[in-house]
Amino acid sequence: MTVVFGPSGSGKSTLLRLCNRLEVPTSGRVLFCGKDISGLDPLWLRRRVGMCFQRPTPFPGTVADNLRAADPAASDARIAETLARVALTGSWLDRDATALSGGEAQRMCLAARLWRSLRCCFSTSPPPRSTPPRHA
Repeated sequence: MTVVFGPSGSGKSTLLRLCNRLEVPTSGRVLFCGKDISGLDPLWLRRRVGMCFQRPTPFPGTVADNLRAADPAASDARIAETLARVALTGSWLDRDATALSGGEAQRMCLAARLWRSLRCCFSTSPPPRSTPPRHA
C-alpha cells in the first residue's frame, strides 16, 4: 500500500482519483504499467488499483455485506480472518457498517482491498492507530 501524505488541500485525494479515472487530467498523462490510463477500460483499471480514502463511505448493511461486495462468495470465516488483519477482531460481521467510527470504516474498507488481486492500493491517510476498535 502506498500512502500519500501532505497538508489539507494539497491534492492528495485528487491524485488518487486521477489514478483510477474517477477524474480526468486537464493536462499531462497518468500511466499504469507503462500505459496511458485514458486508453484503459475504467472497470479493468479499478479492479487493479484500490483506493482507501480518508472518509470512506460504507454501503448500507452489515460489515459482512460491505466485504461481500468485493467478493460475493466470501465465507464468514474468510471475512473474519481479513478483518483481524486490520485490527477488527471479535463480532464485527453483523455490525451496521454505517454506524462505524471513521477509523473503523477505514479499516473495513482496507480489509475489502486486502483480499482483491490488486496491483496497487493507494490511501490518503493510514488507518488511525490511536483509535482502538470499539467492542459492543
